[in-house]
Amino acid sequence: MQGTGKRRVRSATALLLALVMLCLTFGGCRRDELTALYFAVPAGKGTTFDPQIVGAGATGIAVRNMFEGLVYLDEDGSVEPGAAVSWNVSADGLTYTFRLRQDARWHVTVTVEEEMGEKLDGFDRRVTAHDFVFALRRAVDPATGAPQARLLENIAGAEGIMKAGAPLTTLGVRATDDYTLVIRLARPQNDFLEVLTEPVCMPCPAAFFEITGGRYGKYIKYIVSNGPFFMTRFDIDEGYYRLFKSADYVGDHPAKTDVLWLYHRPDDQTLSQALADGEYSGALADESYVSRYPMKKGSSVTSADTLRCFILNAGGETSSNEALRKAFCAAAALNVMTDAAGRDPVNTVLPAAFSDYVTVGAYPADPAAAKRELKKALEELKADTATLSILCEPRFETAVRRLLQEYQKTLGIGLAVGVNVVEETDLKARVAAGNYDVAFYPVKAPYFGLAGYYEQFSANAPRPLTYLQDPAFDADVEALRYAPDGGRSRISALAASLISHAVLLPVWQENSVFLLGEGVSGVRMLPGNERVYFFDAVSG
Repeated sequence: MQGTGKRRVRSATALLLALVMLCLTFGGCRRDELTALYFAVPAGKGTTFDPQIVGAGATGIAVRNMFEGLVYLDEDGSVEPGAAVSWNVSADGLTYTFRLRQDARWHVTVTVEEEMGEKLDGFDRRVTAHDFVFALRRAVDPATGAPQARLLENIAGAEGIMKAGAPLTTLGVRATDDYTLVIRLARPQNDFLEVLTEPVCMPCPAAFFEITGGRYGKYIKYIVSNGPFFMTRFDIDEGYYRLFKSADYVGDHPAKTDVLWLYHRPDDQTLSQALADGEYSGALADESYVSRYPMKKGSSVTSADTLRCFILNAGGETSSNEALRKAFCAAAALNVMTDAAGRDPVNTVLPAAFSDYVTVGAYPADPAAAKRELKKALEELKADTATLSILCEPRFETAVRRLLQEYQKTLGIGLAVGVNVVEETDLKARVAAGNYDVAFYPVKAPYFGLAGYYEQFSANAPRPLTYLQDPAFDADVEALRYAPDGGRSRISALAASLISHAVLLPVWQENSVFLLGEGVSGVRMLPGNERVYFFDAVSG
């Protein structure tokens, strides 16, 4: 557990300072009345707390808890109030009108006040509809470089701004008064309210943004927030973040703990010992971690948002041959892998998080069809044999190699399948670069929507998995996102496309897991792994 002792000492010292500051903030409180929670989360690559451009990992998780959007999602996916107390949608599904609570305020820390001084004179601390207008205009402005900007392309005028440089004022977002926000869409969108829960849609006060001189969100002295927590200290290099309960927050999700610490998650062995020692109140993990390091005490929050699959690269040098991919899928004796891993096989292309949707099954095993497809592939490749390499992590090597024995029995020397064992970070990097034939890979539900899940297989996706080029598939994804009936008529067609193109071969279901120490509860986690909220989190 290298480094754990130093981190524990640093945490204790920092907590003491935090408690002192809290006592000064709340006046007269006793130190032993204050509560603190410590969570380990992925480090990510973010270096800012500006919601419009924040990255994934720790900074993104912090932003979700520091800022409040118009709405939240409950664990079951239902929409609940955030900064907006009510909303309605026009009959044509194009106009959303939100009415904001009138007592919400921006939390301005002592550090900000000391840094800004007279620059804050006249700063309107009310959270208003104008703050959302400014934020959404920033988000679609190409100069901002918002990673999630594409989520907003259906707002009227957004495409003209993002692709043709139209004025920001042409965006279909306006404040009819200080507490009424109207958003106009180009097409009805089934998951638009869910999109509004993402950081890119969080409010931003224009006046404060301007006085930071381009440094908004980069340092404590340039951050104001409107959520249940506010940031008081962080060190991205050292890997820790300290948040306090906001006394200015008046919404429906007040923080139940006084101090929230987020740490960059250490290696698995160190994490296991730290959890056992009570150094962490909880940690974001996955099912494979839990199977290797089971907790003796405590509980967990799970999200069935992942399928462990073979993904096949439709853009690869050899794997671009569809007949070859079909031969690979049809010859796969997946029961050999699931038995070796002690897992239950799946027969769906959707994670269980989408279990309320009806879809067709996964690619059918058929040795005779596999031989026919391989013969066709070799004729198209003008070769006597073809080679495919499977990327997999070390912990799955045994199960994958057992599968290879079955390929040899079914397809003989016509298809040579090898294994390239790589660490998880290398696996993800190779897939992201399209540098693979086949990968045994965790396919996750994205941060929003079923359309987003299917889209990631397309070559046109922001971060493609299988580089599938099929205009009909892309059209079905768009229809799923914007169809007035919720797009259910397109779901089976999209699943059938993945199977017919043989780019996805599901093997078993996995869960994202948030481990909770003994007595800790109230962490909310939605599909997408890093959609974590701590306002209800308590200990004891």
